[in-house]
Amino acid sequence: DGAWTLGPLRTHRSYRLTAVDAEARATTVLYARGGVPEVASDLDLAAPAKVTGVVVEASTGTPVPGARVRARAFGPKRDGPRAVVDHPEVETDSVGRFTLTVSPGEVSLTAERRGYATADGPFGRPLLLAAGQVAEVRLALRGQVSVSGRVADGAGRALTDARVRCSSREVMDEGGS
Repeated sequence: DGAWTLGPLRTHRSYRLTAVDAEARATTVLYARGGVPEVASDLDLAAPAKVTGVVVEASTGTPVPGARVRARAFGPKRDGPRAVVDHPEVETDSVGRFTLTVSPGEVSLTAERRGYATADGPFGRPLLLAAGQVAEVRLALRGQVSVSGRVADGAGRALTDARVRCSSREVMDEGGS
């Protein structure tokens, strides 16, 4: 009948429960409160969802091979902490394509590669995926820039012990992007 029992568990602790079979995986997080003799939690094994897509260079649309793509799935909001599943990362192929198998529900994606700023996407928002759904996405990495220079005093002499700090804020260029 699929029934299970674990315990005794210590109270005032969070526990991650995972059920796996040949086709699916379910994870939930529960919080065992003091004075509550039994905590019930169902684990529904739903068919996984898939995310396929391409990682491109934002300004040119050129595919980015060798980018790492990660997915994090969030369980439904209930009492206590939400279940979070970090899925194994994949690397894009020679034409920037990737496929991830993920838990259904709210899924956030991240793509990164050396020389580029990390991309969260698509559009910086999580996907909402149903069991068995296949979603096609495009993740755009923006190139990073380097800044170099020289620190000198008023007479033009190099200051070798000076510290250089950098801070940033996002600004729109004249074209609005």
